Amino acid sequence: MSETQDLKPESKKKDGMYVFIIILLIAALGALGLLIANKNKNLNQCSIEKASLESDMAGMEDMMGQYVGSEKGNIKEDLRSMLEMYDDQLLKNNANKDSIQLQKDKITSLLQELDNNKKSSARQIYKYKKETETLRKIMKGYIQQIDSLNTLNVGLRTDLETTNKTLTNVSSERDELKEKTTKLESKVAAGARLNAFNIYTSGMKYKLDGSLKENESAGKVAKIRSCFTIGENAIAQSGSKNIYLQVITPDGKVLYQRSSNVINIDGANILYSDKKEIDYQNQSIDVCVYYDTNGADLVKGNYIVKLYADGAVIGKDSFTLK
Repeated sequence: MSETQDLKPESKKKDGMYVFIIILLIAALGALGLLIANKNKNLNQCSIEKASLESDMAGMEDMMGQYVGSEKGNIKEDLRSMLEMYDDQLLKNNANKDSIQLQKDKITSLLQELDNNKKSSARQIYKYKKETETLRKIMKGYIQQIDSLNTLNVGLRTDLETTNKTLTNVSSERDELKEKTTKLESKVAAGARLNAFNIYTSGMKYKLDGSLKENESAGKVAKIRSCFTIGENAIAQSGSKNIYLQVITPDGKVLYQRSSNVINIDGANILYSDKKEIDYQNQSIDVCVYYDTNGADLVKGNYIVKLYADGAVIGKDSFTLK
């Protein structure tokens, strides 16, 4: 009996603990229920507000329909204008050809999207407008790049023109110097030419002793003699030189012995009558050149005589046969 009585108070103590726990659980469930109810109330309120906002947005979209349509048209017009500008950039800017083509593709895609989307919202229009502004900024960058290149080209062109002017001036100065040099060379060449003076030409016939004496009778002349002095010339080339005699008859023919008697004077080949080799040492020297008629009959009239040396005329004379 005593053991049974000792167990009862401990059993009662446990029962009380269970009751307390149950009460706590009931209280927690109540609190949780209230929290859930409150959350449901808030959720319902948010749903109502969302529906209200959606209704307001729909109303605003209806109100802005005319504005959105107009703005959509403006955006399309801007995109088409930029498409033309990008086409122009493709012709001017080979360096960024691939990048420019990429921007063109974006514009084409936006235009297609705008055409396909018959009813665009204000938000979509805002998005299109932002993309259009981005494309416009990129376009400005290409234009600025082209302007910079054009400015650089203008500078290079100016430098080129300056260089060309300098070259022209240098060429002009060179040509002037060349002309002066040519003239100077001509003067030197002219100054270096020999000069024959005191020229005396006459017909000659043989005397009985074989010597020659002057004769003006055309039928008795056996030789034509031209004597002269070649003057002193310090700048002429010294050494062995040929002095050529050319005798021209009254009827304009040159007297000569051989067809090989040809010299070049100023680029033209002419016949000469006879020649004499001299040793010229830049000092005055007396010379006589003879032409043998070899028994040919000479015509009466005035004969012209020319003397040549170093490819130029050095003297002229004339005589008459009767």
